[in-house]
Amino acid sequence: MAKIGGVLPILTSLIGITLATLTTNIAANIMAPANALVNLSPNLFTFRRGALVTSVVGILFGPWNFIKSSESFISTWLVGYSALLGPLSGIIIVDYHIIRRRHLELEDLYSTSPTGIYWYNNGYNFSAIAAFVLTVVPCIPGFLLNVGVLQTIPSVFITVYDNAWIFGFVAAGIVYWILSMFQKNWQRLMC
Repeated sequence: MAKIGGVLPILTSLIGITLATLTTNIAANIMAPANALVNLSPNLFTFRRGALVTSVVGILFGPWNFIKSSESFISTWLVGYSALLGPLSGIIIVDYHIIRRRHLELEDLYSTSPTGIYWYNNGYNFSAIAAFVLTVVPCIPGFLLNVGVLQTIPSVFITVYDNAWIFGFVAAGIVYWILSMFQKNWQRLMC
């Protein structure tokens, strides 16, 4: 911007970049939770109400606290978020590529019928839930240290938290695969 020269072109460019950033982020970040609220209770929420609730909740969370400094944004928000996304990614990839061998039944995926291939344990995949919980829990002490709740923790938890995505991805994939194989064998024994 400094190379453009002149006050008016610089101000115009800054206003344009600010508006583009705000409108893109607002539109992209409100869509999913607003639609989720509509799907959760269509009688109570319209898309407009869902967007308003999302906006209010977003303001109440105080996102400016996350970005006080780039260090706090990266080490607290992004790494903490990756501690959740890594295990989810590992579970999904192992389920699709290894357990189901890249076979997807689209009709059954969106069906609530107990006859579908994805419907077992009353619609819950306990192997996936257990793998997720077991691989997120070791990241919690590192997160609590980062936000200042804990003062000291063993260094292994710091290492796990600093590498939360890759740890969660690999560990959840392995744990999910093992639990799924155990679950399949158990179901065969029970039949």
